[in-house]
Amino acid sequence: NAPAIHEPENESTRQTQVFPNPAGSQLNVFTPALPATLRVIDLSGRVLNELPATDNLTQLNTATLANGVYLLQTSYNGKTTTNRFVINQ
Repeated sequence: NAPAIHEPENESTRQTQVFPNPAGSQLNVFTPALPATLRVIDLSGRVLNELPATDNLTQLNTATLANGVYLLQTSYNGKTTTNRFVINQ
């Protein structure tokens, strides 16, 4: 009997993911842990939207955002990650 081999979790499954990128009127956000807080921030540092993530997959309505580059800041388990995304409507 060979011992069980424990494979480490795939790194991409433990990080926040945003898609599609570029996005149109909707952005999907996968968060690996809950509870989480999502913040949409423009490049000047202004927080445009802040909301709790109640599921691992959250759909953000981005229809009111102008075309351009934004940051998505995700906070969970005492850590914060930042993802860049583009709006192209």
